[in-house]
Amino acid sequence: MRPGDQVLAWQGKRPLIVLGQVGSEPSLIFNFDFEHSNASRLPATIVLLHRYLQYVSRHLPEYRAENVMAGQNVYLPAAPESGKRELSRLADEEAWSMELDGDTREGALSGKPGFYQIKSDDVVLADYAAAFMDPAEGNLLDATTFSNLDQERERLQRQNSLPDSMRPLWLLVMLLALLTTFKLQPLSIRS
Repeated sequence: MRPGDQVLAWQGKRPLIVLGQVGSEPSLIFNFDFEHSNASRLPATIVLLHRYLQYVSRHLPEYRAENVMAGQNVYLPAAPESGKRELSRLADEEAWSMELDGDTREGALSGKPGFYQIKSDDVVLADYAAAFMDPAEGNLLDATTFSNLDQERERLQRQNSLPDSMRPLWLLVMLLALLTTFKLQPLSIRS
């Protein structure tokens, strides 16, 4: 183990699974024979691999677009060789931008909803759409109530109050069903 390696699972005092670096690349190191163990059949292994791939993808300098909550911490894409990144809020009234440190890997967007963009030398690295995901966070002072149940109730009453054109047929079918059941009963039950 090297300094900076993160042990994910222990077996006694021995590190079993380690998140470390091999050269400059992040690596998931298994300190056991993976092929001859039952690890491939455990659901925890799938979760571990999924989280490892998320960790690796966060550090790739590729474009990403995400919907996030306002004020949420987001993973900032890696800067290219120039190392300069700029975070901008795209809005008509409140547009602003700020330069990010080259080493910053995580940061919080503003607490206001809106569209944010991270650029490096006119190359867009990420677009974020920040919104209030919980209605309790939104400003509902100007909200009004709206109900169309009264109109719907009236429409249903009108629809159900119209005379049924098939009414004589239904009465005839019910009469035939009654007579058929009466006719099919044995005489001993009728008397």
